[in-house]
Amino acid sequence: MARPSSSSSSKMSAAAAEPGARDAPCLGPPPVLNIYHAAAPGLSAAQQRRVVLLKKKIRAEHARLLKLKEAKLKELQQQQQQQQGKKGQQQEGAHAVSKEQQEQELRKLQQQQLQQQQLQQQQELTYPLTGFEVHWADDQQNLVRLLVARDWHVPRAFSLAKEALAIRRLLQPERIKPQQVKAAAAKGQLYRRGFDRRGHPLVYVRPALSEGAGAEAISLLVYTLERACQSQQRHAGVAAALCLLLDYNNYSNDNQPSLATALRFVQVFQCIYAEQLAAAFLVDTPWYFSTFWNCISPFLPSRTAAKIKFISTSNAEEVKQIFDAIDPKYVESWVPGGEATSKYDHEAYWEEENKQFETYMKFLQQEFFKKSMAQRIAEDAAFNAALASGKSIEEATEIARNTTADKAPAGATDDSATAETQDGEEEAEDTDDPDTPESLEDEQKRLLLQEALRKQEAAAAEAAAAAPAAAPAAAAPAAAAPAAAAAAAKPQAAAPSSS
Repeated sequence: MARPSSSSSSKMSAAAAEPGARDAPCLGPPPVLNIYHAAAPGLSAAQQRRVVLLKKKIRAEHARLLKLKEAKLKELQQQQQQQQGKKGQQQEGAHAVSKEQQEQELRKLQQQQLQQQQLQQQQELTYPLTGFEVHWADDQQNLVRLLVARDWHVPRAFSLAKEALAIRRLLQPERIKPQQVKAAAAKGQLYRRGFDRRGHPLVYVRPALSEGAGAEAISLLVYTLERACQSQQRHAGVAAALCLLLDYNNYSNDNQPSLATALRFVQVFQCIYAEQLAAAFLVDTPWYFSTFWNCISPFLPSRTAAKIKFISTSNAEEVKQIFDAIDPKYVESWVPGGEATSKYDHEAYWEEENKQFETYMKFLQQEFFKKSMAQRIAEDAAFNAALASGKSIEEATEIARNTTADKAPAGATDDSATAETQDGEEEAEDTDDPDTPESLEDEQKRLLLQEALRKQEAAAAEAAAAAPAAAPAAAAPAAAAPAAAAAAAKPQAAAPSSS
């Protein structure tokens, strides 16, 4: 079959939304302009208690970091006063330093300290949560995903939550703008297109078009996944998740990312988007892909690995698995039976991305930044109460927007409201959770992945410092370290060759 260049259809235009709209351009679905946290459906009383316990632990960690921040600021102020005192003694008659200059110098010292902390401990929280991070950690569905990823073991889920927040802080997906990643996506190797049959956003990946760039590839990945999550349509009983369709036709070793980049990809899915993979279809992987797969699969949680399907387009039964999950109107024509066009217009796609991004940021400005934490909590509560009473999502949203909190005035800082307890938190008492084989195994994989990433990034940095021109070649021997670490984890089945 002739290999198309690249493609996608549009959820944005009316024509693309209709079955058979084969020539519709490739545009990503628009964001859902609803910031309210919907309660996770179908939780038992025991599961609900664990959700509350996890939230309490995150809030306590935030409070601890706030106190640590205050202590460090006080220490910095004392150091600054000492420096100013010495300077005053050395320069008699000099004008006193203005308060504005002192504050500016203090902010500079804080920023330098924060950067040093981020370099030293990229996978540890060393600073209080930001408003975005608090909002993410207050989302019950995020907490449920973390708990499911650790088999409802609260302490292990808390460790995963801290790493997820630290990685989000490092990569800052909510701050990446379209123009920052547009160039990295020029060949159409990663884009959003429609939904699967359960309403999960669909993301296309074309590894053969990738040049394996490290930081740029990771930024493009987290930007695309974050935008896909924002376009998640809300349906009763359907958890937020993503569906991936990967086209490995024309893939070669030249397209293979470095092991450090691949492990970072795994970490993004394991932490930030834990339990958020609905399905991943790897189509027409070449025989030599199995070597690469065997290096990264031992780090994948068992539930995640079970959702990854290897598909050969020459096998009708395997192809059927794709159409069982995705309507043909969203499946590109390089898959036999797919109805979507294989035409990717880079400029048109990213012009639409910019429009959607601006729309969403204006929405956030109005619905997030201009409201206090107490106000957002009150609106969330009103939203879920309305849903529980049988109201539609649209009706519940309108009710929530007309709710007024009386706990704090608009403009109050997130820090002052984050420690407030919510319904049920006072009553929930911490208890020992028994370890399960699954939670122990997945926790071991997380720690192995951390160590493998440290070794890979340290080796890459050392090679770059020693010989910048030879850095790509020097990074290859470092692959042995993660491979050895991977042997300690329970290996997954090798990827079957499909072409």
